[in-house]
Amino acid sequence: MKKTDKGEKRSLIAVCLPEALVNRRIQNLVGRFVEEDGELGFVFHSNRYGGEAMHVELKEPRLRALLLWLAEKKETMLLTGRRDRMDPDMFQVWGLDPGGPGSSMPTLFIGEKKTNLSLARLNAMLRHLGIETAEQDLTVQDGQEEFQTEEELKLLLRVCGEGYPPEIRTWAERTLDQCEKVWSGTERERQHAVRALTYALNINWNVRTLDLPSLEEARQIMDSTFYGLEPVKQRMLEVLAQMKRTGTMPSWGLLLDGPAGVGKTSIAKAWARIFRLPMVVLDMSTIRDVEDLTGSSRIYSNGRPGRIMQQLYAARSANVIMVINELDKAGGGNGKGNPADALLTLLDGTGFTDTFMDVAIPTRGIFFVGTCNELGDISRPIRDRFLRISIPGYSGAEKKEIFSRYTLPKLTGRMGIAQGEFTMTPQALEALCTRYATEPGARDLEQYAEKLLSRYLYRRESGEEDICCDLAMLRSVLGPERCVERTLVFYPGMVNAVFRGEHGVKCFPIQAAVRPGSGSLRLIGVHREELKESCQVAYEFVRRVLQRDVRSRVMDVVLFVSQNVDDACGNSLGVAAAAAILSALTGRDFGPDCAFLGSCDLYGNTYFDDISADAYLDALEASGVTTVYAAAGTGAKLYQYRSGRDIRVVEAANLSMLLEAAASSLPAALKNREKEE
Repeated sequence: MKKTDKGEKRSLIAVCLPEALVNRRIQNLVGRFVEEDGELGFVFHSNRYGGEAMHVELKEPRLRALLLWLAEKKETMLLTGRRDRMDPDMFQVWGLDPGGPGSSMPTLFIGEKKTNLSLARLNAMLRHLGIETAEQDLTVQDGQEEFQTEEELKLLLRVCGEGYPPEIRTWAERTLDQCEKVWSGTERERQHAVRALTYALNINWNVRTLDLPSLEEARQIMDSTFYGLEPVKQRMLEVLAQMKRTGTMPSWGLLLDGPAGVGKTSIAKAWARIFRLPMVVLDMSTIRDVEDLTGSSRIYSNGRPGRIMQQLYAARSANVIMVINELDKAGGGNGKGNPADALLTLLDGTGFTDTFMDVAIPTRGIFFVGTCNELGDISRPIRDRFLRISIPGYSGAEKKEIFSRYTLPKLTGRMGIAQGEFTMTPQALEALCTRYATEPGARDLEQYAEKLLSRYLYRRESGEEDICCDLAMLRSVLGPERCVERTLVFYPGMVNAVFRGEHGVKCFPIQAAVRPGSGSLRLIGVHREELKESCQVAYEFVRRVLQRDVRSRVMDVVLFVSQNVDDACGNSLGVAAAAAILSALTGRDFGPDCAFLGSCDLYGNTYFDDISADAYLDALEASGVTTVYAAAGTGAKLYQYRSGRDIRVVEAANLSMLLEAAASSLPAALKNREKEE
């Protein structure tokens, strides 16, 4: 039973004791419920006191249908409770027990059972009525709790009908009525209908009041699950504070956006622990057909419910945390419908229709947590239904803490290595976290750590003692370092460009060179027509700016892009191309610590449309860029992700102002040289 604020159990019913029992000490009552003229009573089993029907007062009106059925079946029940201190004539009942495994009923009465009602099924009925039980319950996997046959489903609907949402109850009554009419369809359709009823009626649709922890307890749960990510924890605590005030779930879900391996799934698990709700997962990377989500029609022999209904059925509850994994891969339909379209009605909270069930499924009790790697691949209508939380990649210093606090203890415990037995030199730990584990997440760190521990165990089993993982052991196990420094000498005509393709964001230099000619542009490494046009527009802008400079008319420009940009799915190279061409024609050197981001038109107006701003910052930080020259409005998109990053954003609405700002940041010696020239 659910406890009140005073720690006392909530009463289900109250039994008016006869005069013969008022002065006796009573902890349990064994007997049968009876019904006479619409009034409920309880007959106590006793040769000495039995025979008189004691009046029953319902503290939970939803129990009436259940008690009437127990009276009809003449089911022997054990009532657990205590005497009312304020009114000794009343016995407050907080537990019903039909006997069976784990029962407290005296063995004398076990043989009087007239039905096969089990404690698990009784508790399942109470939960469907929205009444939480405190008695020992069987696991969800135990088949004794489930109602499957047509007769069992009729019983469940009769007893617990008030506990179902109106749309589910009406649909179930209509479907059961059709099952009774042999002429309503084929036997296969009848079997499908019973299967649909089994799914719907065995789910607890009650949306219970959230029992949320304190902010301090929630913080401890998150700290024990994942390291760092302070902005993420702060945002989650703010959402929790709002929910504690309102007592309800928000009308939108959370979208965890970040590179692979940063712990998005761990964060979702921590959220489920904070809510104290079961967690179910929809993996969108494996869904290519809209029927996987919505189910297929019952007219087909292989008809089945969709994955959403299957997940709720597996949890036996519609009050869950639903993690929609890889949400950015939800749009890859195979010609049979787009799965992303089916998600819209699910996320709206107004109801989701499963084709097999043929009924709108209430989603009011579902809290959605989405995860994605590329926010730009998610359609705008779906993004608008989430509150976005960006998860940046881990730095080398953060990976050292993750290795010491989480990865190493987890792996040593799994591999049977005592705490403190495996040691590493500081130099080896530094190299592991900064030179080998270079991915944004911590997944590669765990893989490398497992290799080191396996080699350690091998050497111990071979008889070696006092093994310490140093740089020599690190290199012998993991091979050459994955991170190789490349020092590029920047000349006039070289600038850093930032570009997003299908495989993520890259920061790399593009190069422009000039030679005598007739003022034409040649592109090397650019094959897509859209990017060619973007570079041509940038070149025409530079020529217009330098129209008084004869060099722009008598010199040809060669623009070389060293990285593959044919998989473009983000912004073009317009601003960077213009900066490189201007640098080559004027001799200005912008240096390796700045980068250019965005697109431009023929008149130099700049724009930046990509929304995966944090992915750009990760690439810039990894390349050692400290200043970004970008289109107007870029700073606002990057602002919330710059916490703790030493990156300055300079933005302007026109490329002329942007390049002037970049030129004003040149070293003093270079400026003096320009004046002398």
